[in-house]
Amino acid sequence: MRVRSVFTVALLGLAVLLSATTCRADGISFGTLPATGSVSGSPGSTVGWGYTLTNNTSNWLEAVDLSAGSFTIGSPVAIIFFDLPILAPQTSVTVQFNAQTDAGLYELDLFPNAPLGASNTGTFLLDSQYFSGDPLSCGLSCLIGAAPELTANYTATVTSVPEPASLILLVSGLLGVGCWRRRFLKR
Repeated sequence: MRVRSVFTVALLGLAVLLSATTCRADGISFGTLPATGSVSGSPGSTVGWGYTLTNNTSNWLEAVDLSAGSFTIGSPVAIIFFDLPILAPQTSVTVQFNAQTDAGLYELDLFPNAPLGASNTGTFLLDSQYFSGDPLSCGLSCLIGAAPELTANYTATVTSVPEPASLILLVSGLLGVGCWRRRFLKR
C-alpha cells in the first residue's frame, strides 16, 4: 500500500513538471505571458502571447530563432513579432503582448469561421546562443556555442463573446420579467 502511494505522488509530481509552461535549462528560463500559456478570443479576433526570458548564467545570451507548431484555428501574423533579445549575464526581460505596438512573443489571427470551442495546443521552441561578451560588440569572435533549446507550451481557444445587441435584449427581458413579477405580487 505504501509503495502505491509513493508511486502515485511521484507520478503526480512528474505530471506537474511536464505541464509547466516555463522551461528552465542550464541557468536560463523562458515562459509565456499569460503564465498558463492559454489565450482565447472570438472568431475573427487577434490573440497573442507575451514572454519572459531570464539569463542566470555568467555568459551573454542571444535568442536566435523562435518556432511554433501549426495552427488550424487561425494564422500567425506575417510580421516578425518576437524581437530576439540579447541578455547580459544575470538579467531578464519581460514583454507583454500588445498588437498595437507589435510587442510580445507571437500573434495569431483567429479565422472568422473558426468553430466555437476549437483550440490548438503546441509548443514554442526558442533557440539561443551563448557569448563570452556582448555579441553586438564582439560578434562571432566571442561565440561560445548553442544554449539549450527552451520550450513553452501554449493553447489558443475560440470562444464566443456576446454581442451588445444580445446583451441589451437579455437585460431588457430580465427587467420586464422583474416588473411583471413585482406587479403580480402587489395584487
